[in-house]
Amino acid sequence: MRNPLSANCYNCEYGPLYSPAEKAGKRCNLEDNLSEVLRKLEAAKIANAQLNSVASLSSHPILRNVQAVWGGQKIDMAALPVQTDFNCSTEVPDLDQHGPALRAEFKVRS
Repeated sequence: MRNPLSANCYNCEYGPLYSPAEKAGKRCNLEDNLSEVLRKLEAAKIANAQLNSVASLSSHPILRNVQAVWGGQKIDMAALPVQTDFNCSTEVPDLDQHGPALRAEFKVRS
């Protein structure tokens, strides 16, 4: 039985799903049908948008950005999609910063 969540992988525990040529054909089909899909979404009055890059997502007018500190540098990142009254931390932990404490708490060997 194929795993529907791994439809993009060629070699996985469930065996080969699509050859590289089949994947390329599916990609071409998707691009050919994109305008038709968008037309149907608009006709059904279903909200949709096209984003072609991370930069266009980052500058999207609806996206709220927040500043966080990571490795001593301030970075801009997407805010949570919902606003809360909680005071969210803006410090991003370093890699494995809390690892030893977590492993000790859950008694996991490193």
